[in-house]
Amino acid sequence: MDNLISFLRRYRNILLITLSGFIVPILTNLFSSFLEEVFGGEIAQRIQLLAIVIAMAVVLFAIVLWVGKDRRQWVLVPREEQPPCMPGLIALVGTGRSDRDPMDSPVGAAIAYHSAGGLQCCWLLASRESMPVAEALRKQHETPGLTINIIEIHDPFGIQHTYEAVSNIYANALEAAGMTSEQ
Repeated sequence: MDNLISFLRRYRNILLITLSGFIVPILTNLFSSFLEEVFGGEIAQRIQLLAIVIAMAVVLFAIVLWVGKDRRQWVLVPREEQPPCMPGLIALVGTGRSDRDPMDSPVGAAIAYHSAGGLQCCWLLASRESMPVAEALRKQHETPGLTINIIEIHDPFGIQHTYEAVSNIYANALEAAGMTSEQ
């Protein structure tokens, strides 16, 4: 079922064109014939036009809602394929989606996952816009055994700032935290 929904989502524009171009005219002709037999000519045409507009709007709206929903879920990875827990973590923090809780994010899940294995130090790279999310993550996950550092990235769309921040962590902060680059 997920493959069908994924296929429909990928090709929804073609699906809508197909429905509009082939199926709707066939249904229109059938409905037109039925109305002309029941009501006669002029009244049947007006009823038909109104019914067609309403039906097309409802059908297309329902298809867009059904196909357009984003049904992403967390993918469960078998235990033997999961990465080892490390004492250090560097993560990029985004603003999140407006319709979701920013705490229910991959960064929060990564902190929780590595915390279970002895995470000692975490560096969150955040832009000015995502700083509230990073602060909330720190407040939620920081414990006496875990230090969470927030580093502001001034240009979230420029890769150079992110690269420099990560290089600085590897060059200076790892040694201060008592870790190696492999950790």
